[in-house]
Amino acid sequence: MLVALLSAFSAFSSPGGVAGFDLGRSCRTFCSVTSAGEAASDAFDLSLCIAAACDLRGTALRGMDLRDKDLQGVDFRNADLRDVSFRNTNLAHANLHGADVRGADFTGAQLTGTNLKSAIFCKTIMPWGIANRDCQKK
Repeated sequence: MLVALLSAFSAFSSPGGVAGFDLGRSCRTFCSVTSAGEAASDAFDLSLCIAAACDLRGTALRGMDLRDKDLQGVDFRNADLRDVSFRNTNLAHANLHGADVRGADFTGAQLTGTNLKSAIFCKTIMPWGIANRDCQKK
């Protein structure tokens, strides 16, 4: 299934795409499939999907390695970003409103204009220190 999905994504990811094709939905599908346990990181660079300005609201990306990427302006609202590495990643103007970032690592990340409102923090490594604001919540 992953190979077919990657083929479909490659065919439609060119600038302009194909009329009626929902790149955001295909990226959410790709991200959901890969985060469900298939080892896509060896065969495909997930950041290509994300950097395409996909709408990743609510997507499960738990434990992904997204360090050293340019993800500015990406919409991660309400996404599961637990234990994700964003080390040295450009997240300027990204939207993480309501995202679960427990255990995520933002060391060296560019966060200028990033929306972190209502994000869930616990053992989250931020450029300015550890954020534990939500550790008591279940």
